[in-house]
Amino acid sequence: MSRRCLTCGAEFPDQTAFCGNDASILVEVQPPGDEVDPRLGSVVSREWMITAVVADGAMGRVYEARHVATRERAAIKILHPHVREERVSVERFKREAETATTLAHPHVVEIKSFTEQPDGAHVMVMEYLEGEELSVLLRREPKLPFPRLLRIAAQTALALEHAHGAGVFHRDLKPDNLYIVRGTDGDVVKILDFGSVKREDEQGAKLTAWGTTLGSPFYMSPEQAMGTQLDRRSDVWALGTIVYEMVTGKIAFDAPNPAKVLVRIMSESPPWASTLRPDSPPALDDAIERALVRERDQRTGSARALAEQIGAALGVAWPLEHLAAATEAELAAAMGGAPVPARLSGSVPIARASLGGDRPSLDRPTNPERPVSGRTPHARAADPARSAETWVPADRSTASSSSVQTSGTPMLLWIVAGLLGAMLAVAMAFAAWIWLG
Repeated sequence: MSRRCLTCGAEFPDQTAFCGNDASILVEVQPPGDEVDPRLGSVVSREWMITAVVADGAMGRVYEARHVATRERAAIKILHPHVREERVSVERFKREAETATTLAHPHVVEIKSFTEQPDGAHVMVMEYLEGEELSVLLRREPKLPFPRLLRIAAQTALALEHAHGAGVFHRDLKPDNLYIVRGTDGDVVKILDFGSVKREDEQGAKLTAWGTTLGSPFYMSPEQAMGTQLDRRSDVWALGTIVYEMVTGKIAFDAPNPAKVLVRIMSESPPWASTLRPDSPPALDDAIERALVRERDQRTGSARALAEQIGAALGVAWPLEHLAAATEAELAAAMGGAPVPARLSGSVPIARASLGGDRPSLDRPTNPERPVSGRTPHARAADPARSAETWVPADRSTASSSSVQTSGTPMLLWIVAGLLGAMLAVAMAFAAWIWLG
């Protein structure tokens, strides 16, 4: 690949941004045989020159761009022509831009502008990120080191707390929507795709079309699978499943098709993380399980509580802000018993826990006396339904069809409820698609 100066015609290596002759912005030269993209070299939103194609997806294309005056680098997302004819897709695109702009948080992707072009194209200008989605990282490194996964979880929780405080629920949190930018101090998380958000005070029609309800079922909360009213605890569930995946390298609720995934969400519990990863402390099992309680009134009540419980389980019982700001090296040292770094001024550990010692108290927000899922944590060893030998969920490239026993509610009731919920969700999505299409 190379880049060409549109002024003098000279070509330079692909990593070169500006012409060595006249300092003009360089534009990517498309490989021979590729379909010519007429947007390359054009200026959109009156100030951004499109310089290269970054990615192409089902909904749209992402470009690299440079500001014509400041030379700032940015990413530009433009919907495909056939997609912008779908009213729901356009409205979701607008909502993504509006929500991210309103939130304005260091761990939410920055949206610089959103405009409509004379040809009808909608252009979203975003900060340019160099990194990869968490899903890509997990395919390469299925089980992340504890300091790294704690930092990722804490930064994600910090952004969710900010969004929830503004009355915004993401509703589609998953590894594909967590972008990881690698830095010298560790990862920096950016939450993407706020097109599925729900505002707490929203009364209008849902922006739902065929394929959106069941688009990413692996991380759906039970209430989302059933099509009932959602709140911030749905995002807590999703974050809990992501943490489980970062610890074990396995999707918590995996199955060959969306319907079976929903049945598992409604009726089964994944194996304890410690059975899939021997160095994982039992306290981490408890913290994850509290986030994955099907009765949301008994679930961990906030993203902050979940992240702080995970930190405490790993021996770093710090406030969320310090967990998110600490470097991976500082978190690793804290897990070994080191004190709080001086630079995190004002941070006093609220408790201490040891990877090999007693577990901290992780009482859930409501009714802490009630055991999670009808079990007390110390009953783990006697619970064959949660052992890795009973059911090990598949990784991202395969799917397991084996089942697991449930405790408490009869299996048949949960299966029927799950299937009815799945059918209802599909019916509602289809009806919305017909109505809005």
